[in-house]
Amino acid sequence: MEAKCVAILLLCAFLVVALFATSRVVRWTEGLDVARNTKVTERPLTSVSISRLRMRSFRQCRTDGLQHVGVQTQVAQFNRSEVVHVFKNSGTTVNHVAKALRGKIVMGYRPQLPTDFKAVGEAFAKFDGFRTALVRDPVDRVLSSFHEVNVRKFGHMNMSVEERRGFSDQAYLVSMLNETLRSMHRFPKKRDYHFYQQMSFLVDVNGTKLPLDYIGEAGHVRQELSFIFGVQLDRIPFLSGPTKTTTAADNFRIKRDQLTDDLLLLICDLYRVDFCCLGFEFPDVCVQPRLGGSDAGRQRCPTS
Repeated sequence: MEAKCVAILLLCAFLVVALFATSRVVRWTEGLDVARNTKVTERPLTSVSISRLRMRSFRQCRTDGLQHVGVQTQVAQFNRSEVVHVFKNSGTTVNHVAKALRGKIVMGYRPQLPTDFKAVGEAFAKFDGFRTALVRDPVDRVLSSFHEVNVRKFGHMNMSVEERRGFSDQAYLVSMLNETLRSMHRFPKKRDYHFYQQMSFLVDVNGTKLPLDYIGEAGHVRQELSFIFGVQLDRIPFLSGPTKTTTAADNFRIKRDQLTDDLLLLICDLYRVDFCCLGFEFPDVCVQPRLGGSDAGRQRCPTS
């Protein structure tokens, strides 16, 4: 009789664990369609030549004085491939997909704990697999960073109708971004991590570039992850931080065509290393001669 009761208890415990595991599978795989029997061996057609350009630019560019971002980021691993987390480059979506595929997230973001950045760089360098990163047009990324940082800052507030209108006014938002970037220029160490250059996430503590094998485009995250992880992803969810519900998510969005020439010049100056090392074209205003034919302020990419 006792043996039968023990067996029943064990069976119940097993069913509870199985139910919990199933619920986790449903939660993590929500919005994810995987063609599990399909092997992906080719790069996305949209990025073959572009990726080669980015890798060539990455290897040849100079990063004089560039420092590691100074915060422990994440690396998503699955099927002997890994993607380093560059803030505002689809990192939340990448991590979600890796977890859904039963991969793992290592070197987690833990700002309250001391980090051995040297060990982090060495671990990435010694990884026996396909080492990748996703990158993004620097101007678009600045606008996305501005949105997230301010949603985090003001999202908990119960804003009035007037405040919401102000935080949606393009001229006002452009002036906010202008002040944010000029403050970064004056006090570079006080900037929010989301505003650091992408290349700051792609160098180790000594300023040496990470040994990447492939650089993909965050704007084609589904195709890129299908290639990187080697499974056909037919559908993935679009996820973006902050993940907590906020009433300000629709505010603080600046349209790119609202940026002034002076602001674009400032972005080119602050993120020149990203334009140069990641193969993105400078906006026209950043490469055209100044008034009077002067070359002052024109952006060029020195190579090593």
